[in-house]
Formats: sequence, C-alpha cells, structure tokens
Amino acid sequence: VPRLYSSENISNSDVKAALAELDKCLEKRSEYLDRRVRQIDTVRYKLSIPRLPLKSRLDLTWKLAGLYDGYLSDSALIYYTKGMNLSVGNDNVWYNRFRIKRCETLPLVALFNEALQEFESIRIDSLPAEDQTLAFDAGRQLYSYVASFYVDHPEHYRTWNDRSLEMQEQLIRHSEPNSQMCKFNQAEYLFMTGEYQKS
Repeated sequence: VPRLYSSENISNSDVKAALAELDKCLEKRSEYLDRRVRQIDTVRYKLSIPRLPLKSRLDLTWKLAGLYDGYLSDSALIYYTKGMNLSVGNDNVWYNRFRIKRCETLPLVALFNEALQEFESIRIDSLPAEDQTLAFDAGRQLYSYVASFYVDHPEHYRTWNDRSLEMQEQLIRHSEPNSQMCKFNQAEYLFMTGEYQKS
C-alpha cells in the first residue's frame, strides 16, 4: 500500500500528551456519561416540541443520533433511520448524511449485509466535499467491523481490512492536513500497515 504522508510531525511528546489526556478522560468517565445523558434528555425534549420546522427537526435528530453513537448503538441506529426517513424527498444533503452514518452503525447490531449493500450504493464522488470525508470515515469503520468478524479467517480478514485501509487512504487525502482526524488516521494507518515505529 503506498505511503501517503510523512509522520515526522507526530513526535514523542505528542504521544505522551495524548496518553496523558486519555488517562484524564478515563478518570472522568462517569462524569462524561452523566453529561451525555443530560444532553440526550435536553435534545429529546426539544424534539418533542410540536410543529418544529423541518430544518430544526433534522438538526436535532442528527445531534441526538450522534449523542447515542458510541453509547447506545441501537438508539443511534433508530435516530439515524428516523433522520433518513424524515429527509428523503425533502433534503438530499441530510438524507445522505443520515444514510452514511446509518451504514456505519448497522454492523453494531449485526446487520452486516444490509450495511454493505446500502453503503456500496452511495456514490461518494457525487457528494459535497465535507460529506465525502464523512463517507470515507464511515467506510473505514464499516469495513473494519466486517474484517473483525473474520479475525479467524486470515484471507477474508485481509480482504476486508484492505478495503478499510483504502477508505482510510481517501479519508487522509480529503482531511485537513493538521486536523485531529487527519493525525489520528495517519497514526492508525501507519500502525495497521506495519510501520509501528512511525505511528
């Protein structure tokens, strides 16, 4: 796989700082979860207000799905699906965003085939630049989930992991060079391709 970048901008001090930050986050896990639950309650209340304009409903549904994402996958999937259904025929940009994130979430409830069929029907090159980044990130994660299902079958694992890395290559190319997303994916890409010392 071709090398996409140099990792010289990721120093030992960067790694130490990141690990220290991770330790702090782990110490505050309960506090973060409580805060997330309060945020979820707030957004759910706002969504219950009658006669909300469509734009507000879409914004709030996206926010609520994102709050559930990584916390309660089944709830995240419900709201990504609701957002997709709400936006279909009304707002194509929102429709594709909800659709992309729904694809990423489906494997977490064991719906691998549906996720793959839906994601691979999306024409990423036709999306706005911001949403292409969203799609490449979702594809990277989706194919990684599929690969992990085949961890005891090296040939299948390698096939799906390569597809995940291809998505990650595109994600790096389409990300802002000094953004956290770009740096994280640069480091992960180097690690996954065996460049351990450079990750």
